[in-house]
This record gives sequence, structure tokens and C-alpha cells, in this order.
Amino acid sequence: MIILAIQSTYVGIEIALYNTDFVHFLENVLIPKNETSTILSVLDTLLINHKLTINKIGCCLVNRGPAPFITLRTVIATANGLKAALQIPLIGMSGLDLLSSEYDMTKGKAIILLNAFANDFYFYIDNNLKGVCSMQEIKSILKNNNITSIIGNGGPLIKNNLSNEFSGEFIDPEKGNCSLHTLISHGYQQAIDPLCRTNTTPYITPLYFKEVTIF
Repeated sequence: MIILAIQSTYVGIEIALYNTDFVHFLENVLIPKNETSTILSVLDTLLINHKLTINKIGCCLVNRGPAPFITLRTVIATANGLKAALQIPLIGMSGLDLLSSEYDMTKGKAIILLNAFANDFYFYIDNNLKGVCSMQEIKSILKNNNITSIIGNGGPLIKNNLSNEFSGEFIDPEKGNCSLHTLISHGYQQAIDPLCRTNTTPYITPLYFKEVTIF
């Protein structure tokens, strides 16, 4: 079976084709932020490169975010459209949960901190402590949870504002999302499980945490 994996990142949109029969990537590509309207044409090119047609896609795995909202909405809308057109299972996963799986969150007291723009941050400490917070709130979160490590691209943004309040380490300060390998490895079992495939949601929504203001 061919799996389509797609996710929004801080620099664009990542797309990958994965072959479950041979358990390997066929190809993956990054679409720049200013070219997100080309998702379907890029996907078509990927399929042609491997002598496939779009009806060979058997499942779509999607990172629901959080992520920059314009590209995230583009990804979600495209995935929902493909699900409706192809009648294939659509599996959406939390980007914070996926990213946390790439680190040992129990070693010391670590927090994932991502840029949510406008002086806000997406954060993840554990499954019960995650969401969005302001610059001022994150200081309290760090202190109250005895945080010793800050992971992700939110670290550099808050570093100067912490002054002498934080003496821990900053890990992967350019990291803003999980890898495609993580996205696929976590969605793989659902994608090949007949029961999961028949019980997938008819559509998915962005996981954004913030209220969206429409002008």
C-alpha cells in the first residue's frame, strides 16, 4: 500500500510517499511557504516519478499541528479533499505529541516550546500539560514545573527575556516539527490495521490551540 504523509512546517509543507510493502520512503519533498498552492501538482509529479496514479494512495497521514496557521489550513484542506475524492482513510495526529516522542521527556524536566507568533508559545511538558501560553505565562510554567531543558524554536525567542531566571539548556533551537519518519512510524499501524482504517474520522481539523481572528 502507498501512504501519503503530509505536514505543515515553519518553512513550508513536507510531502512524502511511503510504500508499506517494502517498508521504505519512495520520495519526499519540501514545498516552500510561497508555493503552497502547488501541493497537488507536486504530489502528481511524485506519483509520476514512481509510475503511480493517485488512486494507488491507500491512506493519508497528517500532522494536525500546531503550526503556522496559513500553511496548516492548506494542508488540512488538501488532506480532507483527497480523503473525500479518493475515499481513503485519513489519520490525523497531534504534532506536539509526535514531536515529544523524539525526545526523552522524562530526563530531567524538559519542555517543548514552539513559536506561536505574537509573543505566544505552544508548549508540551506531558500529555496533561500542553497548549498555548504568553511570554509572561511561560516564565511561570518553567518555574512551577522545575524545567531544566527547553526544546524547540521557542527557546531562542524567550532566552533574552529570561535574564537569570533560567540556567538550563536549550536543545534543537531550530526544531519546529517532528520528522516525516516519526509521522509515518506513529500512523503506520493505524494505516495497515483494517479496523482502524474503517473507523477513521470523515475529516480532520487543525490543532491550533489559539483563537483565530478574522479581519
